Order: sequence, then C-alpha cells, then structure tokens
Amino acid sequence: MRTENKLETILPMIKDNGATYRVKNHCLIVELGSDLDHHVSIQVKEHSDRIIQTGDIRHVIFDFSKSSFMDSSGIGVIMGRYKQVKY
Repeated sequence: MRTENKLETILPMIKDNGATYRVKNHCLIVELGSDLDHHVSIQVKEHSDRIIQTGDIRHVIFDFSKSSFMDSSGIGVIMGRYKQVKY
C-alpha cells in the first residue's frame, strides 16, 4: 500500500530561476536548470529547506543533467540537505 505524502498534493511543482522542485513518494527532487554556483545555491537552499521542513521528506535527489559547474557553495547545499534528511 502506497502512503502518499500530503506535500505531494499541495506542492506539485515549484520553479525558480535556478531549479525545479517536486515531491514524490516522500522524496524531494531538485532539478537544476543551470550551474550550481553561489547565487543559485542560495535559492536552492532556501526552497529546499522550506520544503523539507514542511513535509515528510525522507530522500533528496539532485538532478545535475543540465549543469556543468558547481562551486563549494553547491557542495555545501548538498551536504546540508543530506544532514537535514538524515537526522
């Protein structure tokens, strides 16, 4: 039996300049639309934090298929979301 996350029904998709955010099966999917540099990292961190705190998120998937560059702030975003979901 599949348990649907309440967040899936109220948050089908959020899109900003840097990424698209979807929730499916307790998983936050962040599809990056460009490189993950300092400016984009701020937006991704704020949006993903809000979603993780709002819903029952157990996993986070970052889709880097449209990215060719990531700086240290991008690595910080990934590690921070990992820690949020893990604990």
